[in-house]
Amino acid sequence: MNLDNQLKLTFKTNKRSRSVSIKILNDNSVLVTRPPHVSLSYAERFLEQHKAEILKRVNANKIETFKTDTLYKSKFFEFTISKSQNHKHSQRTLNNRLNIKIASDIDTESEEAQDYIQSSILNLLKKEAKQYLPNRIFELANHCGLKFNNIKINSAKTRWGSCNQKNDINLSCYLMLLPYHLIDYILLHELAHTIHKNHSASFYQLLDQLVNGKHLLLNRELKKNRLLIHPLYFQKSVF
Repeated sequence: MNLDNQLKLTFKTNKRSRSVSIKILNDNSVLVTRPPHVSLSYAERFLEQHKAEILKRVNANKIETFKTDTLYKSKFFEFTISKSQNHKHSQRTLNNRLNIKIASDIDTESEEAQDYIQSSILNLLKKEAKQYLPNRIFELANHCGLKFNNIKINSAKTRWGSCNQKNDINLSCYLMLLPYHLIDYILLHELAHTIHKNHSASFYQLLDQLVNGKHLLLNRELKKNRLLIHPLYFQKSVF
């Protein structure tokens, strides 16, 4: 099913969902998640009601591209994009500076070039996540007196993190796109799941305690962010 034949749509049922949600993924496809008690027809109507907003956000994403005249910065790295002297894409990291080179015969703003740039940045986020997230969640767990088992970094596009019955915690490398206080909020959210495995009132009471009564404020701020590699996250200056 396509939205006005412009977008790829995927409908998914999730037992943990409490309501219908819509997410725009990295490839600008749309994921619609619904709880089991909500019908597919209702989810489709819900999607139709938000069609204008979805198309507006997707079109905005398409306009922004990574450019050669800009310095970009992630949490721990800087990166630039330049043209190669040959017909191959390449990348090189030196002293926390990544240089992404686009083949000489390919337009930097073409879909092929932008896909390569996105892939390079994703690898950068994975490296940063493995460097930062395990140490940080260990610090927070010790401070709060909570324990988890294993931690795994992945590149999940549909959720920031998860915690299973064995208290193994999975974290998306896309967390590195968030400001540090929101990263902590997600980490504390997953640590709270080591005590409460669902999103019950007891869970949210514990989470609110862990974030000093700021759960609702932080949750509202988090909803403004998406798991999306976008130039505006990184753009710092123009040459």
